[in-house]
Amino acid sequence: MDILIEKVSDRSFFILNILKFFNKNIYYLKIESKDNNKLYHKLKSLNINPLPIEDLKKIPYSSYSDMDFDPHNLILKKINFLYSRKISEIFLKKISNNSHKVVKLLLKDVVTNQFSTLNAYIDVWLKNNKKLLFITTNFLDIFLINKKKKLILIYLPYGLFNYFIKFFINIYFKLKTIILNFFKKFKQTQKNINKKNVYNSKVAYVLHGDTFYGGTNNKNSLYNKTLYYSKKQKDFKRENIIHFGYNLRRLSDLSLKYQYLSDRKLILKDFKSIFIFVLKSILSIRKFSDILLIGILTINYKYFLNCRNIFKKYPKLKLAIIDYDFLCPKIITLALMSLKIRTVCTQERFISSFYNTQNILIDDYFTPSKKINLILKKNKSVYAKKLIPVGLYRADKLSVKKDRRKKIIVALGFHTENKIYESQSEILLNWKASRLFLEEIYKLSTELDDYKIIIRLKNYKGYQNSYFKKILKKIKKQKNLKIDKTKKSEHSYKICSMADLIIAKHTSLADECISRGIPVIIHDYTHNLSGIIRGAFKFDESLMICKNYEDMLNKTKKFLNYKKNNTNKKFLNFKNKYYFYNENTTVKKEILNYINKYL
Repeated sequence: MDILIEKVSDRSFFILNILKFFNKNIYYLKIESKDNNKLYHKLKSLNINPLPIEDLKKIPYSSYSDMDFDPHNLILKKINFLYSRKISEIFLKKISNNSHKVVKLLLKDVVTNQFSTLNAYIDVWLKNNKKLLFITTNFLDIFLINKKKKLILIYLPYGLFNYFIKFFINIYFKLKTIILNFFKKFKQTQKNINKKNVYNSKVAYVLHGDTFYGGTNNKNSLYNKTLYYSKKQKDFKRENIIHFGYNLRRLSDLSLKYQYLSDRKLILKDFKSIFIFVLKSILSIRKFSDILLIGILTINYKYFLNCRNIFKKYPKLKLAIIDYDFLCPKIITLALMSLKIRTVCTQERFISSFYNTQNILIDDYFTPSKKINLILKKNKSVYAKKLIPVGLYRADKLSVKKDRRKKIIVALGFHTENKIYESQSEILLNWKASRLFLEEIYKLSTELDDYKIIIRLKNYKGYQNSYFKKILKKIKKQKNLKIDKTKKSEHSYKICSMADLIIAKHTSLADECISRGIPVIIHDYTHNLSGIIRGAFKFDESLMICKNYEDMLNKTKKFLNYKKNNTNKKFLNFKNKYYFYNENTTVKKEILNYINKYL
């Protein structure tokens, strides 16, 4: 029997020293300390290591797929088990909604990552070993971890005690703030109220992070979030939009109107409302898991009231744009809906249409194609009132140029973990998987010396350690191969526009290339995983999925010599079936014209 601890910290040594007496292998999934490196080495000296997923000979694809895209709707089944219709009706009444699906999406948002990740890792380990003792301090895990014959679950409640201490301290300071504000309200100056144009915005933009994605600023980012900005339409000018955010307290661009969606905007009557909800819910308890349900809904209701109080300061708001469809907390969207503010967003990832792990709650949803709309309507993780097919919006950034001097292949790789203790317990982004991709692209370059191959990695930082030194040295010496490290905004789109072929670990950029007719093949495996996305969506129809190096080599040659075979015809048929892009306009124009009608 092995022992697996969900999370270790500097306070874990008491229990660790007890566990050492059993003379078993002791592993952990997460490490949490002010100095993770120091703690990692201290644990290593005691022969306590990260769970070595990276070193397994084989990871069962069924376990990985359950974690990644949940083909059997296991998360929803768990939600249905935890669900209480009576408690949910009390909650729905409080948030002015009547859809039980909304509550289930809210619960899915909370438990998806924890449920899918923990059960997948436990399942992987049990299929490679006999028994496992799993130790957690997370109260949620009692309900989320599936029972197995070879699994023993132990819950240590000190994490719960810490939570309640923090919770009551938080309540104390909130009440103190409310009382102080009550006595100060008549002394406040009107300077904030009288600021020109502060409360006049009709359009809100709810940001996930900053106004750019990747990088440290809008000059070296992977792309800038300019989709909803317009120089012609007044209400969509950057300076006229009120930006809200739930991750950052302030934006890099200080000239933009921005407000952080703080959890400290409760007023006295909100506490009364929360108390009544909790009391009514407690009286409706019928099973043990109802305690968890009440806890989750109470936290969300508190944040709902916070957000609602903030949004009420902008009475002219008619439209709220959600930046990242499935990452935005659903309770924010519900707060906007409760105020009759129309919510819209655009599908970020084509592949999410087939995933049951990425939850969508929105009024208007801009999608890649009519075919995808049919798939989304069947997806139980999607709740959208309207589906509008417009195409993939970042495909606008591709100019589809050709280098006439020499054919170009662009290889798009993942980033990799920065630290060894992160790598060892990681399935996709570990060092071995990342090195395999580089080694195989290098090998491909030696067999296709008439082609220039450009490797573009999402982030180069993790590759800057001695583990990759040998392969990076070989790549540097190869004349027709290079790693493009250019730190310039949207540079990846520029080099993909010149490509005759994209070889990619599956990424949104690959889908955007497909939608513009640039051929793509998917490097869909690692050293110990036989597939990544192949079970979610049948890319095989287009001959794009590669299962090993020989398969990748053969498909690369077929796409490059498409005039001598029907490969390109199959690819274009596939592209036209699932992807849409109107070459006579841009996705940006179509979206702006559509949402402008709400103002």
